Amino acid sequence: MLLLASCATPVVRTSQPPDALWSTPIPFGDGPFFTPLGHNGPEMIRAEILDEGFIRRVAKVHGLNRSDLATVCLVSVENQPRVCVYQVGSSTQAFRLMEGALRGYIEAREEGHTREYCDAALAERERAAVVEDPDLRAIAACDWRIPVAWLTREDAGLSTNRNQALTGVADSTTDAGGSAEVHRWARFVFMDGGLHWRLDVDFKDDGAVSRLFFTKTDAIEADPALRETFDTVEKEVEAGMQAKGIRGFGSINTCLTMKKAALKARGVEWRSPLELNPRIGVD
Repeated sequence: MLLLASCATPVVRTSQPPDALWSTPIPFGDGPFFTPLGHNGPEMIRAEILDEGFIRRVAKVHGLNRSDLATVCLVSVENQPRVCVYQVGSSTQAFRLMEGALRGYIEAREEGHTREYCDAALAERERAAVVEDPDLRAIAACDWRIPVAWLTREDAGLSTNRNQALTGVADSTTDAGGSAEVHRWARFVFMDGGLHWRLDVDFKDDGAVSRLFFTKTDAIEADPALRETFDTVEKEVEAGMQAKGIRGFGSINTCLTMKKAALKARGVEWRSPLELNPRIGVD
């Protein structure tokens, strides 16, 4: 537990502070989209969010000073994957900001981002890094947890809800009776924690971000040494599914299960998109 006072010195406590006005529990390591990897176990996350240096850094990038932090207290719940955030002063600003920041950090770690990734994002905000690319600036303004220096643009374009000929991209996002709308999008990629991440971004007319969406795949899929193995397995699985008459709705689950088993039989431990992207539903 850390009590962040005006001198910024943590005080360890094991129970609720007597002057607490409000509290909220924050769980970690068991969220609905938790992707268990070797670098994001519950105890690792606990140690990180209860680190004094980390709390100071998060407070700084959210505009909080030492006086603000004196109104916040964190208590680690023993033998449970959670901490409690307490408000110990009359102001709710720091309490609400720190609660949201901690939840956001935990979500990023649970979904598979490494501590190094999150540290890089904090470092960019701390030094107010100059970002020349307007799209990257918009991403940084939208989500403090993304280190934009890690991102490589893979693709970009326009999408429309009505007239595919306008952009060459069909995207049904509104009812057919509405007026045609054109939106700009971009796709970025990066590596983190042994995973290949893809970040799809939709932009508003003013350049701000309207939507961010991450997907990830196992980095070994891009390993040249395993390309022949993956090609062989994919052909084997396709033939096996055809022989069994497996196709249509729900077949992707069978396909990925067969692929994982065939790769494992060849000594390749592969994590499927289903395992790595619990937010995404597949048929």
